[in-house]
Amino acid sequence: MYKLGGPMRKRIFLQFRSILILLLLLVSCNRRATTAPGGVIWNVDWENAYGGIEVDVGYGMIRCAEGGHFIIGSTSSFGAGDVDFYLVRIDESGEEQWSKTYGSSYDDYGRSIIDTDDGSYLLLGYTEDSNENIHNAYLIKIDGGGNIKWERNYCRGAWASAFKILRAHDTGYIIVGKHGSVSTSGDMIIKINENGDSLWTQVYSTESMGDNTGICKTSDGGYAIASYDNTSSNSFDLCVIKTDVSGNQEWKRLYGGNREEYGHAIKETNGGDFIIAGTTSSYDSWDQDCLLLKINANGDTIWTRMYGGDETDCAKDVVVLSNGNLLLAGGTYSFGVHDNIYLIETDQEGNVLFEDNFGGDGDEEVDGANFIFMNDYYECILLGITTTFGHGWTDVYALKL
Repeated sequence: MYKLGGPMRKRIFLQFRSILILLLLLVSCNRRATTAPGGVIWNVDWENAYGGIEVDVGYGMIRCAEGGHFIIGSTSSFGAGDVDFYLVRIDESGEEQWSKTYGSSYDDYGRSIIDTDDGSYLLLGYTEDSNENIHNAYLIKIDGGGNIKWERNYCRGAWASAFKILRAHDTGYIIVGKHGSVSTSGDMIIKINENGDSLWTQVYSTESMGDNTGICKTSDGGYAIASYDNTSSNSFDLCVIKTDVSGNQEWKRLYGGNREEYGHAIKETNGGDFIIAGTTSSYDSWDQDCLLLKINANGDTIWTRMYGGDETDCAKDVVVLSNGNLLLAGGTYSFGVHDNIYLIETDQEGNVLFEDNFGGDGDEEVDGANFIFMNDYYECILLGITTTFGHGWTDVYALKL
């Protein structure tokens, strides 16, 4: 047997050590894992992709009474039209059990899901109007097997999109979205009863006709909306609108710098303050950073925090944990190889306790989170979009931590 001499062994050891160091550096460049004292280490339990060969995106999720989850989103891989509502039933391990699509031969976009007292589910989104070539809000009630019980359309004759649905303070449900017509345009709330009949609609004057509006119930019986509005300098500022129980506007405030800010999600804290997640390009460079804003019940700023790196980073959702900490999710171009899911946990003052990115490692991959599912047992699932995993251009992406 050939035996290596001392100099040869040393040379091979040094080469191996150099390769190992290089690999470790490459891994560290691809990940942004930071854990401060008091922070939870969020590790991946499972991840999965759902969809076909075209574009599929996930926007909402709910736990089923029988176990597992429903995912709502949009698909151009399946269905009757170019885009349809996409409902996926998954088990506890994230494996798909079945899926269904809903819609016409026109475009239909699924955005939110909620359960009802009779064991059914409401699917919310918006649909293209066949006569006007414009959108109107679209609601479908289904049973646990995905079978349609009834369908409703709202704001026909205007341009309307709907993004989120939640239970009202009394009975029925609240829908939030965008509304545009000859006379009014801006953010919109629709109150409906248990049968889906519209009780009232309120439109708030903002120049925000994008694809997202956040809403939460408030402890005083009203609602709070997070969006954006145009300013006198022709840029956009993050906008918060506070209403009473009937949707009447109580106050409206703008927040931002000299460039652009957008609000995507809003939650109320246990102390009655509000946490808003969004994006900003005012405080660093023209590239966006994640924005986290805390305001009091009157809309006064308590603190503002930015997170991210040298490239574009965005925050799409935020939840308040049972201990008061904040969990923020979105996407990042700053960390990871290309575009990854970005997850940050902070304390109640916005100081980072945990920070990491998740997703693929290819140069052209795009992975991002649109929604955080969180229950009382700290079951956390990030839902969004992926080009790393799955079968098509983009797939619905679920990542359980």
